[in-house]
Amino acid sequence: MLTNDEIEFGRFSDLEERFGIRRSTAYALLEDGEIGSRYVRPRGSKTCVRLIDFNSVREFLAKAPKKPKASIQRQAFNKSLLSVARREELAAQNGVAE
Repeated sequence: MLTNDEIEFGRFSDLEERFGIRRSTAYALLEDGEIGSRYVRPRGSKTCVRLIDFNSVREFLAKAPKKPKASIQRQAFNKSLLSVARREELAAQNGVAE
C-alpha cells in the first residue's frame, strides 16, 4: 500500500482529503503557478482529467509561513469581533439571552 508521501498525483478530491486544500483555492494556486498539474487524456477520448502534482503541493506548503503576518492576524481578529457583535445583535432582536 502506498503512503501519502509516495503518491505523486491526484484529483481535486484527493488534494482536499490529503492536504485540506479545496478546489477553489487549488485553482487560484494553479493560476498563480504556486502548484502544478497535468492533463491526462486517453487516446481517442474527447475529455481529459486534470491531476494535481502532489510534490509541488508539498513544496508549496514547505515554503508557507508557519504564522500569518501581523496585519492578517489583526484582520481576522477584527472580523471575529464583528461576528460576535452581530450574533449578540441578532440574539437581542430575537429575545434570546446569551
